[in-house]
Amino acid sequence: MAEQKSFPDITIDTRDIPTYYVNHAHVNISLTDIRIYFGESSPKSYKVGALVDPEIIVNPKIAIVINPEFANSMLAILKSSIDKYEAKFGNLREGPSLILSAEKK
Repeated sequence: MAEQKSFPDITIDTRDIPTYYVNHAHVNISLTDIRIYFGESSPKSYKVGALVDPEIIVNPKIAIVINPEFANSMLAILKSSIDKYEAKFGNLREGPSLILSAEKK
């Protein structure tokens, strides 16, 4: 098993960091960058007493551009965080069935 590195004790003031709720992501890649576009998907309309409108719209929120090496580090951090979450709160539920592929074939 790989030895975990110790990080310095750093405190980050989060009061002025913008926070966005997102439930949609789309990824584009190039030789040098990975772009992740985050947004919030929601029904186009709502009628009281009816089922949710099947037409979904995505309200773009922010795009993050990172290099592939940093993306790989983020992947490891996210995986570790999910493992810790599941150890504390139980397994994640299945994700939504509407998943858009990061690759176009």
